[in-house]
Amino acid sequence: MDNSVYQTPESEIKNKHDRQGSPVKAVVVATLVDIGGTMIFGILYVMAYWYYLESSGFSAEQIEKALAFDDLTSTISLIGIVGGGLISLYSGYLCAKIVNYDEFRVVTYYACVMIVFNFLLTEEDTSITQDIILNVITLMCIYVGAWLYVRKSKKENNESRHVF
Repeated sequence: MDNSVYQTPESEIKNKHDRQGSPVKAVVVATLVDIGGTMIFGILYVMAYWYYLESSGFSAEQIEKALAFDDLTSTISLIGIVGGGLISLYSGYLCAKIVNYDEFRVVTYYACVMIVFNFLLTEEDTSITQDIILNVITLMCIYVGAWLYVRKSKKENNESRHVF
């Protein structure tokens, strides 16, 4: 250390955003949050819709038909898509935040896990077009979440980060 009177002292300032996390942990946590959050949202959403239909005087057969969610453009399906999309957006943000470096590469691993999971859970009577549309929406939400974190951390750090 130079004890020069004319120089400013040097110090290392640790930024909270300098800490790098485990990619495996980021993918696992984001996947669990996405699956768990979507399941909880789905259960609560279907229960609320069921209660609404039942209180409106629908019969059990009519309720069962209404809960099929066959039409992606119906209001009830769009509300479900938006709710699931918000959960995927948060999970993408969370994945990027946990890993905190090379975010889009790690988020791509997480997105691949979610796409495989979505295809495994697809019912046989669902059209492939519908599955592709929902998976594209999921991917967009995941990447927007990661982008939001990267943009936020850039602003906080005031430094350039390698995005891809």
